[in-house]
Amino acid sequence: MTAAMARGFDYLLQTQQADGSWIPLWFGNQFEPNEENRVYGTSRVLLSFAATGRAERPEAARAVDWLISRQSADGGWGGDREAVPRPSSVEETALALESLLAIGADRKYPLPIEAAIQWLIGAVESGQFREPSPIGLYFAKLWYYEQTYPVAFTLAALGEAVRRWLPGDSRGDRDD
Repeated sequence: MTAAMARGFDYLLQTQQADGSWIPLWFGNQFEPNEENRVYGTSRVLLSFAATGRAERPEAARAVDWLISRQSADGGWGGDREAVPRPSSVEETALALESLLAIGADRKYPLPIEAAIQWLIGAVESGQFREPSPIGLYFAKLWYYEQTYPVAFTLAALGEAVRRWLPGDSRGDRDD
């Protein structure tokens, strides 16, 4: 690992919230009380842990537990649901699902992961995955709709699901 990567991970460890989440610098959720998007931030950090062989770190486990605790009853994610349940969004559901699969959370939380996959498949089948949700730079109060995010994030998440469970494989035979 390079010195720059080590410093980057030191920063991430220092900025993890007590509940296990991370607050992103850029992307917010205008419906959250502080307009932060901890689902986005935590998902992105988990992807970096997975990509660099840090999936077993206790910080990653805390983040996984936090993300799972914020899953909506419908199987998706929409904000962090701390104050008021929010409608699930394609972007947040796809990001959470991709990161949880990449980190291997499906071993500990198979039912929530399956519910998220089903929610995202339903969004594809209904065409909802083409409808962007407002995201933005929360610190600047700049909210916009990015057409490519829901499609790109959905493809990434479902691609990770396919890599974890190839069609025809049983759940017990997946490649860990």
